[in-house]
Amino acid sequence: MLMKDETVDSLFDENFRLIQDKFGYRFSIDPILLAHFARIKKRDKVLDIGAGNGIIALLLSNLQPEALFLAIEIQPHLADQALRNSILNEAGDRIQIINDNVQNLPRLFKAGSFNVVVSNPPYQAKNSGRINPNPFRAKARHEVFASIEIFISVASVLLKNGGKACFMFPSFRLTELIFLLKKYHLEPKTLQFLYSSLSSESQHFLIEACKNRHVGLRVLPPFILYQQKGIASEALKNIYASF
Repeated sequence: MLMKDETVDSLFDENFRLIQDKFGYRFSIDPILLAHFARIKKRDKVLDIGAGNGIIALLLSNLQPEALFLAIEIQPHLADQALRNSILNEAGDRIQIINDNVQNLPRLFKAGSFNVVVSNPPYQAKNSGRINPNPFRAKARHEVFASIEIFISVASVLLKNGGKACFMFPSFRLTELIFLLKKYHLEPKTLQFLYSSLSSESQHFLIEACKNRHVGLRVLPPFILYQQKGIASEALKNIYASF
């Protein structure tokens, strides 16, 4: 099951195991925060766009085992990891993996097929910032295959009316994201800014937007990740414990 240059890492007191690249894309805290934020319900049909090695769908299936998940990933080796991770964590009956471009999803599924869309997309626009020399990391961080607008437009088509899309994104792109969400009839409903410490600026935020819903945004209290360098806050520890 393990390929060359891959590792198997245990998370959450070894209740959860993850196959990932030794030198390429490796998961960070981001998918854990997004999975906790998404609040999946029983029997929801959930779409994970840009799934990487499948960690978000796996975390969500652990939180809500009665939901069904579709995870789409364009990079073949990451889609293969996602498939093996679902089998390794005994979630293969609840998670379907598709190796394809997100732009093809509206041709594969009827409009309004999903209750929830989640995505931890590449943070950097294609021609901005320094491109990582590692091609796998570059594709995970920059919009090489599809822009955030494409992710949002596809989410809008595939969500049911009243369905929600949850994203994690860098704070400097907040206004851009809100503009695009509203353009595609996804109304921002819940927003939370994330901070590394009490004295730091916000680097990222979590946002939930609902399809064809009225205006009205709730801003949650700031989420502090670390009480001091290398020591998780109580709030972060509680999230880890929830898995």
